Amino acid sequence: MAQEKVELPKFKGKEDEFCTWWLRARAYAGRFGFKQARSATVEANLPANEGPGANQDEQNAVERNVKAADFLTTAMPDSMLVLITAAGLKDTNWPTQPKAHLMVAYLQSKYQDTTALAGVGAKRDLESCTMDVEDNPTLLFEKLLGVQFKYQGNAQAVISENDLITQAIQALPTEYTSTVATLIDAERRAGRAVTLEAL
Repeated sequence: MAQEKVELPKFKGKEDEFCTWWLRARAYAGRFGFKQARSATVEANLPANEGPGANQDEQNAVERNVKAADFLTTAMPDSMLVLITAAGLKDTNWPTQPKAHLMVAYLQSKYQDTTALAGVGAKRDLESCTMDVEDNPTLLFEKLLGVQFKYQGNAQAVISENDLITQAIQALPTEYTSTVATLIDAERRAGRAVTLEAL
């Protein structure tokens, strides 16, 4: 039986691509058995000191950590290789093997803003969702949903359905104004809330 070939998802170091790469990385981690180590929180069974582990649970956690750290090292662009490796080696009890959860925490701090300024980034990203007359409106809606997904779970940058609808209406060319008004009116007459899907 031929060996299945699965391409390693490479990250290019661009903020706008992190969310998409993170999803691909999750699928890859699930496929190759190190999903538990792909978190910013240390795995419960990972030993406090570097080594093979004292029991089977620790040995399995060490193996997942090694796979996750190797994946993250391989997936990074050259410009980030030293920084992510240094982040993984911050634990002095693990002097030669990076800890994957420290590498993930570094990436999340760099690409997933959880400060009060995250709301500014979310607003900027929403406003960058525009559409030209010849574009298919579906592409605009996909961009908007992508921005919402990017900030999902970020308490500092909540993007509501109304935010999406407002930006969609602002971004749609004037040729769509009467169509959108008709759709909104139909939803309201039917007693339904206006949603992006309805547009």
